[in-house]
Amino acid sequence: MFKKILIAVVLIWVSVGIVHAQVEINISTDKNIYQLDEDITVYVSAYNPTDETIVLGFSTTYQVTYIMDDIFDWSDYHYFSAIPTSISIASLDTYVWEIIHDQEMRDIYLLELGVHSVVGKVVSNGISPVYEFEVIPEPTSLLLISYGILVTRIRRKTIIKNSTFRF
Repeated sequence: MFKKILIAVVLIWVSVGIVHAQVEINISTDKNIYQLDEDITVYVSAYNPTDETIVLGFSTTYQVTYIMDDIFDWSDYHYFSAIPTSISIASLDTYVWEIIHDQEMRDIYLLELGVHSVVGKVVSNGISPVYEFEVIPEPTSLLLISYGILVTRIRRKTIIKNSTFRF
């Protein structure tokens, strides 16, 4: 009896491992460039390149997450039920999860100006390649920065013109 259970567990483990290897995980965002304090929509996808339908099984409602800049993991700030779930992906089809990095998430992890990286993870099924996006200042900020540089240059020219140099 013990041998039959052990063989069944090994077969299940091997078949689950094969399914994991067949799914391709990817990540993207709705845009490549965001303004400071703008919501970012993250898409994590699982593609089935095989000729058969694949069923991804999860032990809880926790199916997917994203990790920004190797620091912020979205799933660390959410609760998941201990209810088993599953997703069926038909042959040559893609299943997409949509997660929004909104104001609540920005209060926890503010994305500063610059280039950021994000990785998608489908629980027990794989991690996506790194995807990069950029956060830039708001247009009004750019205008104020440009105006400040212009005023500084005009003041310098005026000071230099009106200066008298004594030796």
